[in-house]
Amino acid sequence: MVKKIFYALVAMPLIFGCDNDEGDCCKTIEAVMFFDVTNSEDLDLLDPNSGGIDTNLIEILYTNQDEEMVLVNNSQLDGSKGYVIIEPDAAGNPYRIKVFLNIDYIESNVSYTHIKWSSDNMDEIKTEFDLSNNNIIAKKIWVNGELKWESSSSELLISLVK
Repeated sequence: MVKKIFYALVAMPLIFGCDNDEGDCCKTIEAVMFFDVTNSEDLDLLDPNSGGIDTNLIEILYTNQDEEMVLVNNSQLDGSKGYVIIEPDAAGNPYRIKVFLNIDYIESNVSYTHIKWSSDNMDEIKTEFDLSNNNIIAKKIWVNGELKWESSSSELLISLVK
């Protein structure tokens, strides 16, 4: 289901975004990632009934050009704090967190996003982007230095064990 929604969202700008042939008028942005978060016993830590992670305390931080971490807080966006919690669906998927990756500060095709789960637990997400043809498309994602996803993967999903 998430995959179908993703493809629909990607296709819409391509279908409706340009009304002339005067060059580059469209920009495709693919800069989100979904995460399942479990513990070693496979308990869904994003489930509010699990006693795991308090999703209201999660913070997303972007590394800026000065290598400082900046808290994401934009009230004009649906995911104003840089993430959205996705509830389980009919297919039996667990709770997931949709993280909006840092496209504000990309240097040498790379940006850094941090997920602060609690005061003493944070993950670093390094994203390599394809910036060709006026696009911003995630190509590779590392979590804490370990390559976890490449654009050839079928799903925008990474599983984390906490």
